[in-house]
Formats: sequence, structure tokens, C-alpha cells
Amino acid sequence: MKFKKKFVALALSSLVLGGCFSDDDTPAMSAGDVFLLTDANQLASLNRDNPTQLRTSTQLNGFMTNGEVAIGMDFRPFNGNLYVVTKDASDVGRVYTANTTTGALTFIATLVADPADDSPGNAAYATLLGDNFGVDFNPAADALRVVSDAGQNLRIFLDNDRRATKTAGQTITDLEINGGPANAETTGAAYTNSFDGTSGTRLFDIDTINNRLVLQSANPGTLTDIAPLGVTATAVNGFDIDPETNVGYALLTVGSSKGLYTVRIPDPAETFPLTTNAAALLGNVNISGNVIGLAVELNENPTVVGLNGTLTAPTLFSFSLRTPNTISSPVAVTGLAMGDQLLGIDVRPATGELYGFVRNGTSGKLYTINPDTGAATLESSLSNANTAGGALVFDAGKNYSIDFNPAADRLRVVSSGIGDGENYRINVDTGATIVERDRLAAPGGDAAGGDLQADAAAPTPAAADFSVTQIAYTRNFSSTIRPSPATKMFDIDSTNSTLLQQLPPNTGLLRQIGAIGGTLDNFAGFDVVGGDDGARVIAGRVGLTGPYSLFDINLGTGAATAAGALIGTGATNQIGGATGPADLRDLAIIYNQQ
Repeated sequence: MKFKKKFVALALSSLVLGGCFSDDDTPAMSAGDVFLLTDANQLASLNRDNPTQLRTSTQLNGFMTNGEVAIGMDFRPFNGNLYVVTKDASDVGRVYTANTTTGALTFIATLVADPADDSPGNAAYATLLGDNFGVDFNPAADALRVVSDAGQNLRIFLDNDRRATKTAGQTITDLEINGGPANAETTGAAYTNSFDGTSGTRLFDIDTINNRLVLQSANPGTLTDIAPLGVTATAVNGFDIDPETNVGYALLTVGSSKGLYTVRIPDPAETFPLTTNAAALLGNVNISGNVIGLAVELNENPTVVGLNGTLTAPTLFSFSLRTPNTISSPVAVTGLAMGDQLLGIDVRPATGELYGFVRNGTSGKLYTINPDTGAATLESSLSNANTAGGALVFDAGKNYSIDFNPAADRLRVVSSGIGDGENYRINVDTGATIVERDRLAAPGGDAAGGDLQADAAAPTPAAADFSVTQIAYTRNFSSTIRPSPATKMFDIDSTNSTLLQQLPPNTGLLRQIGAIGGTLDNFAGFDVVGGDDGARVIAGRVGLTGPYSLFDINLGTGAATAAGALIGTGATNQIGGATGPADLRDLAIIYNQQ
């Protein structure tokens, strides 16, 4: 179920563009994909692709006290509900959930000091401080972050179903906002990777005084200057980041106009501060009143699909990133031809479809597969697209791994042969296959060119002692606004239990990133999704028998840590629990807006 595609629209009220919806027979519009909140407690929506037209509006109602006003809002990745933070005439803070159709508020908690608050140098929370606030959920911690132009930096817990030691409303006063540009005032805050089960997140703020994008070290409050906005904004009316594409969206007042802007969120490897402007106008928003919050709607959280069973009798099952120990009932993959062996699966970012790579004899095919029913449909048969190419041969003695290049919309297929690993690039619509080894000369490698091999500039792993068994690309989404730098390709070396980078992918050169750690020596899945590469998971186990476990892998070091529950005991990262699938061969994460 989609989190926020479920609401019926209301007729627009005071926020409607002049002349719109004057005909009573005109059907009401559906809610847009961006919600706006005003200091008059109005909740409206618009679409990013047409920000000049407001789609819905309603008045928040059900406040605990007279004179209470909203100061910000955000959708909670855990459950998809819209949470609104308010303050009253005495600056007492409260949290509600809001029905986006009726505006009805449901009281959650009054903010109180967390008795476990041991943040040094700060007094315990008493009231909200400041005039302008930024509100956003930390998706990794499932806590609400509130920052203000007075330097206040709060961390708010909402319930105890995920933390038995916390009560709703308990608030930690983290260190005041500090550092960054001179006299910085943060009035917009947004986390990356806002989905449940993310492995990591970054917190970005907008500095209203200096018109800069800044990165906040969340709890210490320290700011790092990132980039100029490129506009002189007199107010930041709201800021949020799309978790799927990592594109920021901000409502800024520039001159006399309120406009919806994209905000480029940079890669962490870039050198800061940048000189290029971060903000670009999408269109003006004709709204009366002062907007004080913006929230991008969330689609459903990622679903992991597992490929289990034998090559000729495969099954699919699914689970959430947060609860890998609870899996769905398996469904058999049907529709394959006699002799077909399903070797791997991946989601095509351009369409959102699940693809399967099949070997039959020594030839290759591609199917699309319904992950709910297992029904497979033949899409193409693979053919050699090289100028002097012969028949493609997919050797039964090799392991093949697949992943889509999201930028090129091509399927990468590599094999595990020691010293002669193959490297293919496939147009999935036609089946045309570039055999990289026949057309590229790899520097420092052998005459075969694009075969998988050790990079001479990084001599480990040696050419004869590695075996690639899983691959994954980063920036795994389809978007017309693509962040820079481009996608990267990583490989799992099962012989040495290390993470490698295939750089560049076409030449097949492998550079060692680092040891995965532990005693894992058998791998059955590797995928990366999220706009800021928030889910970076592998399935691994020790030895050749028993269930696999889900791990988060650090793409900078190779180190793996247990993935899964925010809290919990025991093997919460064991896929399917102690009796989980023992013939797991691949994982693919479904998470896009197709």
C-alpha cells in the first residue's frame, strides 16, 4: 500500500489560485506529491512537475489549546503518517499526526525533557526557542529532529514500540548549532534516505542568513559549509529531500515571489565548499500567507526480493529491510522454458520491473518476473553485438552475477572464473550484448581486455586469486535530475571476502576497497538502493549450509555490520530466521516510483 496515495482531495480554500475550481461539477483533484504548511495552520499540496497549481487544501483542526500554531511537519518513514510540531503561547511544544484529507489532528505527546539527556553543556529541554524552525525525521534513528534560528537542536522520540525505554515526547537537547558560515541561522532541515531500514543518512540545513546549503553533524550541531544556493532568499519556507532520487526541494521567498526550487545534494566524496549553485527554480507557487513547512510524500518502503531454490525450480520470497527474519511465503517462478536456469535477479530502475537472467545450455535469455506471483515473461534472447562476435557462451561451470547500470540503462553481467572472469553489457530490450573482453584493452591487464582482472595500479587482488560472486551499482534510480558524480560499481570477492570496485566497469579492472570482516565466506546477494545509497546490503553466511544473514556493507571500507531491527536481540538479521532459506542465490530491492 502506498503511504500517501490514499487520500481523497478536498476543494481548495484560501490557498487556491484565483479562479480555480469555481465550477461545482469539476471533479476534485487528488493530492499532490509535495505538502505545504502555513503559519495559519493551512495544509496544502502541489505536484513538483507543476508547482504553479495547488491541488488540495484543508485547515488543521483539533489543537489542544487556543492560539496553538504549527511550526513544521514531516512524514515519518516508519509508518508514512504526517507528523506536525506545534507551539502554544507559552512556547510549549507538542506533536500530532495530521489527516491530510480533513486536517484533523491526533495528539501524540507534549515535549518534555528526556531524563536520559546527558548532552554536555546544554540545559535540559524546557520550551521551544526561536521564531523559525526546521523539522525532519531521522530515518535511521526514527527520531524527530527540530532545529531553529535560535540555535536550538532537538531530538524527539515519539513512542516506545521501537524503544522500550522511551516515552512519546521525550526530548534531548543536543548541542546548539555551531560552526559553518559566519552567523549561520538554520531554518530548513532535511535528512537523506528517508525510508525505514536505511543503513545511513545525512542531515542538510539551509542557512537563511548566508543563503548557503550546509551539512549538520546531527547531535553535535556542527555545520559544514557545502554550497551557495545561488539566490538571495529572504525566507526558507520549507525544505525536504526525496529519498529515492536524493534531490532536495525547498520553498524559498526570493524578492516578492515564493518559488519551489530543486536543491542539489552532493556526494560525500566531493570537496567542500562547492562553487556551483545548489538551487534551481522549478516554478513560482502562488500561495497566500507564510509557508513554514514542506514535506515530500513518501512511497512505500523498500522491499527485498530473494531468489531461492534450485536453478531449474526457483522460488521468490520477500521481506523488509527492517525485519529480514520475517519473510513472505515463497512463490514458484513459472513461465520458464524447459532447460532454463534462473541465475540472478535485479530491478531495472528505468521501469521498476524485476528482471531475471537465464541460462539455457550455453545461451542466455532475459525475463521479467512478477515478484508477487512469480510469473515470468520472456523479454529477449541474448546475442553478440560485437563487430567480430561469435555465439555467446555462458559456461555452466561459472557463477554469473547481474546488476543494472542506472545511468546507462544497461544490464551488467559478470562471471566468477578465476583469471578469466567475463564482463558483459546488455541492452535488455533487444538482447544485444557487448562482450567487453573482445573490444577493450585494459591498462595493466592481459590481452583479453575487459575480462575481470586486478588493476596494475592496485595490485591486490592478484589476477589469479579472486572470484567475483555478486555485483551492485550505486545511485540506483532513474531520474532526469541526476546527482553527480555518476554511479559506481562494486563487486564481492568471495575468495578473499573483500569488497572490490570495478573501475571503470567496462574495462573490468578491480580495485580492492577492504575486508568485509568476520568469517563470512559465502555470499548470495548484494544490492544498493536509495538516493544517498541508504541501503547497501549483502546476504552472507559462514560455510555452505544453513540460512543466510543480512548485512550492511560500508562502501568506503568494505566492513559489514548486521542489518535489520532498530532494536532487538538475537539474530534479528537472519533472513527468515533459524530455518530460513538455505539455497539463497540473489537479492534485489524494489524501491522506485514506477
